[in-house]
Amino acid sequence: MTYRFIDSQKANFPIKVLCRVCQIPRSSYYDWIRRRPSIEKRQVNRQELKDEIKLVHGDSKCRYGAPKITAALRIQGLHVSRKVVANLMVELGIRGSCSKKKFKTTRSDKAATPSPDLVNRDFSASCPDEIYVSDLTYIPTKEGWLYLVTIMDVFSRRILGWSIDTNMTTDLLVRALDQLKATRGRMRFAGTKFHSYPFLSLFGYIIMRQLS
Repeated sequence: MTYRFIDSQKANFPIKVLCRVCQIPRSSYYDWIRRRPSIEKRQVNRQELKDEIKLVHGDSKCRYGAPKITAALRIQGLHVSRKVVANLMVELGIRGSCSKKKFKTTRSDKAATPSPDLVNRDFSASCPDEIYVSDLTYIPTKEGWLYLVTIMDVFSRRILGWSIDTNMTTDLLVRALDQLKATRGRMRFAGTKFHSYPFLSLFGYIIMRQLS
């Protein structure tokens, strides 16, 4: 650092000359001198904070990330921001581990005959109602899981129908179909292709029965 260099050479050369050679104002150097005790103290605290972070991280069996480590430090009386903890964790090369429980949305019937792939990964349409795609996703909330079904027109990228519920049942799709009917004003679509992921095979079957 330039200021440290000037400070180390001030016994050999005038500060005025050192500042001129290093191209910094003397006022900036003297300001650094005034702030140096707090800077050095902050650097010491930074190292101490790293040590505390490593201890908390180790005690958690390396599971805690920045939010939980920050909370643990605050309980100990160390008031520090989560951003600072996250930055120090990066410097230390440590991170939390995520052990979320895997959630299975389907149990496929291996004996069932799969529906033909009419789209063949060509998700392009030249007019409305040519190709519909549908998906189901699950959303974690504090009160439990929510299941969301959407039906989209590939041509316009418009969501024609959707439904959300706490249970994954066929009624979830029926309500999405009802909204599709209300959006388009009809339910019969001659020649419309419907594409869904494997875990929506039952829903896809119901939709095809409705559309055909």
